[in-house]
Amino acid sequence: MEAGFYDPALQAVYPSEIAQRHGQVRQVHGRILLGYTAFSLSGSQGVITTPPPGSTFTGTSVAFGWTAGAGASAYWLDVGSSPGGNQYYQSGNLGNVLTVTVNGLPSDGSTVYVTLYSLVGGQWLANAYTYTAFNQAGALGIMQTPINGSTLNGNTQAFTWSAGSGASAYWMDVGSTPGGNDIYQSGNLGNVLTTTVYSLPADGSTIYVTLYSYVGGQWLYNQYTYVSGP
Repeated sequence: MEAGFYDPALQAVYPSEIAQRHGQVRQVHGRILLGYTAFSLSGSQGVITTPPPGSTFTGTSVAFGWTAGAGASAYWLDVGSSPGGNQYYQSGNLGNVLTVTVNGLPSDGSTVYVTLYSLVGGQWLANAYTYTAFNQAGALGIMQTPINGSTLNGNTQAFTWSAGSGASAYWMDVGSTPGGNDIYQSGNLGNVLTTTVYSLPADGSTIYVTLYSYVGGQWLYNQYTYVSGP
């Protein structure tokens, strides 16, 4: 974590603010260092406390919380795929709010870069953090029978899935369209790993099955397609 530095990429984000607000700007190891040496940054900026810096996310939606900086009047949070980036999220000026939830984060185990800016004495000062994205592989239940893409037999079919390493509950929908549930909706099954559907059409049509797994407070899913047999 680095306090009071701006990544070079941010010159394109706040070029006029840097020029107007800082009478002394110099390059140190390729970064812009604000030159107000008489002012102590210690305790003046917000510091992220949740999730713990360096930790791994438990899902694709994450609530970030931070402490109030003694000298901060507003905050701004960026989340990206590169240091200082905002490809995933850019909050804008949050005022004195101390928490924000970010949705749509990656689920591939990649590195996620978070920058918390604090407005202190007319300057946007930054604290930078890194996290590991949630890795969906293995965390969700995976359909075992019937085999994905196979043809079902008649109106009744038992569906069985493997337990996801991060899943505490399951839910299965069956529909005539992707993501639909016009044929069947199980509701919350808890940690049960099978359910039987008695109302399949048995007319040769395509059936869409969505298996939801409850992971880290979120319903995440895997999708499957079958052919309705005679």
